[in-house]
This record gives sequence, structure tokens and C-alpha cells, in this order.
Amino acid sequence: MFFLSLCTFPLVAADPPALTLTVSTTAVDVTNVAAHGSVVLIECARTSFKARTKVDRNAVLLHDDDGDGRVKYVASEPIPVSSVWVVVDFTSGRIAAAAMPDFPLSWSPLPADALRKDAENELAFIDRELPGLILFLVRPDVAVWEIFGRDGSVSDRDGAPNGRLKLAFEDARVIQGREKAPKHLKKDDVLIVFNPGRLDVYTAQVGK
Repeated sequence: MFFLSLCTFPLVAADPPALTLTVSTTAVDVTNVAAHGSVVLIECARTSFKARTKVDRNAVLLHDDDGDGRVKYVASEPIPVSSVWVVVDFTSGRIAAAAMPDFPLSWSPLPADALRKDAENELAFIDRELPGLILFLVRPDVAVWEIFGRDGSVSDRDGAPNGRLKLAFEDARVIQGREKAPKHLKKDDVLIVFNPGRLDVYTAQVGK
């Protein structure tokens, strides 16, 4: 008799394809979305109003209703050339970023030393040498919060106009969801930080 020896190998799930963003003057297309999943689309843009420059920011939750792995955001007004977009998978926290074709994208990881702990030894603040910053905090499957801080303002926890900005996560306002902003970060939270002066964007996912 002959015996057939079978070798078995563990099955390893392949990583999902990376999220992709395509930005035009009228819309933003997001592809490789999880079928029937949701993403948070975040915008930060510089625009002119009455000869003055202002910074606009927005976040919307988009759903893949038909399961084709694609969602589209159609803007109510022409998308500014000076705009940067970040998309976050609302389940896994996967991140992608893009800018208008004629605007250079500056996207890099958030430095680890930007996050500071409180007396409870938990991550509670972001601290940067910047005159201002815009922070979005995404807690997958829960909520999205946002805070726009300026050096020396009420939101600056160091209390001084010293060129350094310290923001507390619990001071953020809710954009999507119902829960108030958390005092501390936890695993899988996603941070998106914009320098409003240059539109540089920094991102991080806690524990990754």
C-alpha cells in the first residue's frame, strides 16, 4: 500500500489593498474601501476671503452602500487648489492622503515625542512648536473629534504665547458620533494633525 503524505501550511490573510484618493476640482474619489464599509474623509484647505487668507476644515463620514469598494464625495463648491485630504477607514484605521494635482503633498508620520502623558501616565496631550494646529481624532467605529488650537489661546494648555502649543484631547469637539472627546488615547485611535500655515499633514495610529 502507498500512503500519501499531505503537507499543510497555515493560511495567512492577505493585507487589504491600500486606500487610494483621487482629488479633482469638483470631487474626491476613494477606492479600495472595504465592501459596505465606511470611511472618514477629512479636508484642510486655505482659501481667500476679502483679501485675507483663511483655513477651512471639514470631516464627513461616507458609506459604501453598494459594496463596490468605492465612495465619492462631491463638493458643493470648487475644491481649492491649496487643499489636502486624508481618508481613514472607520473600522480598521487605515489611512491615505492626497492633494490637488497642482499642490505638493507633505505627509509624514507624527513624531512620537509630540504625544505627552498626564499625571495618570496616559496619553492626554499633543505638544508641538507651532503657532497653531488642527487636530482630528478618529476612534474607529465610535466617533470623530476635532480641535483648532492657537499658541496662547484658551485651548493652549501651557497658558503662554511662547511659540509652543499644547492641546488636550478632551477639549476637542465632536464631529461624528455622540460621545464626548476622550481624556486619554487608546489603542487604534487615529490622529491627523495639520499645520494650517503650510498644510503639512502628520498621521499616526496608536499602537501601530
